[in-house]
Amino acid sequence: MGLYHSEDGKNYRYGIWKIVEEEKELQELSGCQAPSNIINNARRVEYLAVRSLAMTMGVNPNDILYLISGKPYLTNGEYNISISHTKGYVAVLLSSNNMSAIDIEARSDRILKIRKKFMAPEEEKGLATSGSDEVTGLLLHWCAKEA
Repeated sequence: MGLYHSEDGKNYRYGIWKIVEEEKELQELSGCQAPSNIINNARRVEYLAVRSLAMTMGVNPNDILYLISGKPYLTNGEYNISISHTKGYVAVLLSSNNMSAIDIEARSDRILKIRKKFMAPEEEKGLATSGSDEVTGLLLHWCAKEA
């Protein structure tokens, strides 16, 4: 099974799934089929990995639906849900706080090329004194803003 990491807190639970399975195995694990409108194989596998992770976390995968905006929600309303994916991993956050979200990103130097699109000048100044390397600092800013 691909459960890579999980944590339970007072008002939240999150899990990270390392995708090592093929689509057919994820269908079996999740009890779901990827929608026919998801044509890209990698996206189909991510969709099924999210549902496999949700099942591992005690959530019925069929309870995950999406608003027109694309934001996921649970039909039973027990928790708010946030979903993220990156190369080979998916993450799910369940929270009683509707302002909570999760983002997961693969480490890549590509972030250096797009920094001007999401970093404010004052954030750039703080980055130099943050104590982390440049790529890590940029990825932390990106993830915080995405979430």
